[in-house]
Amino acid sequence: MEILMGGKMQIPDDLVMHEGELIRDVSPNDEMYAGDKDGGDWYWFVGRSAIECISHCMAAAGKRARDVTRILDFPCGHGRVMRYLKLAFPHAEITACDLLRDGVDFCASRFGAVPVYSHNDPTRIGLQRRAFDLIWVGSLFTHLPGTRWNSFLNLFASSLREDGLLVFSAHGLLVYYRIKGIDRSYNYGLPHWRDTLVCHSYERNGMGYANYAQSADYGISLSNPAWVCDQIRRIPELTMVHFSASAWHNYHDVYACRRLSDNQIVNPTSSIAYWKNKVRNLTPRKLVQVKRRFFGYSKGWQLASRIDAAAFDAPSIYRTLPKNTREFRSHARARIA
Repeated sequence: MEILMGGKMQIPDDLVMHEGELIRDVSPNDEMYAGDKDGGDWYWFVGRSAIECISHCMAAAGKRARDVTRILDFPCGHGRVMRYLKLAFPHAEITACDLLRDGVDFCASRFGAVPVYSHNDPTRIGLQRRAFDLIWVGSLFTHLPGTRWNSFLNLFASSLREDGLLVFSAHGLLVYYRIKGIDRSYNYGLPHWRDTLVCHSYERNGMGYANYAQSADYGISLSNPAWVCDQIRRIPELTMVHFSASAWHNYHDVYACRRLSDNQIVNPTSSIAYWKNKVRNLTPRKLVQVKRRFFGYSKGWQLASRIDAAAFDAPSIYRTLPKNTREFRSHARARIA
């Protein structure tokens, strides 16, 4: 895994953009452009920066631009990043997905994207399984509570082809500093008491979230790398290949995950298997032999564990055993004798 803590990202040689060919049509409903106080300069910089982040993540994963034939931009908005995706990957098919239907329609008509309308419930989003070589998720998790991350990560993992790449952004330490007033104080549209709740949870749990004033399920989140890595770890199909702090437009943290092949996906050890072997590891050798003689290897582990529990001589443990287990222990001792 590659970790980059700051520094300028360079576009690999095989991913070349000529900005003179960039489609600069902007939707009149594009709030990202309308809200740009720099007259549009910041808007273009953010789109360009996304490609720089993606290219660096691709290099970390050992992927080339020619490997990418299908791309998902989620959420696509009105194409702030998509126009650069089309420029950087001219031969790739791009899918536009967003709750904002007007944005999806604009991307489909102006950039030739495949339109898919999103949904608050990830299980109801009509994305094809194992369809994409690259998924760009810019500023989705930055607005979701931690309880919703897993369902979206599962959606993206199921939508990636083998060896496909998921690149997503999150609010990290820089945003925390700004909310706290350490670096260019900004409240992100939250009242001060919600700022306090977000920071308190982030400082103690690694994840903080609060809804916007007029929303019940959409707001601002803060997440540290350790918490995010733990969420990725819970998705067996994904392995993290890259992290860079404050990378996307010098603001969002960027994470990249590669989808494993089927033969690389390992199912986690079950709790039943763990405790069965944990008890076996603590059992005297003779009792193990008795267990194998009477029950064999394929019999229920519950009966075997009762014999194992009987091996402990501590009176306190013995008193906690149910009556039938005590009888079983006596039976086992008689057999041994």
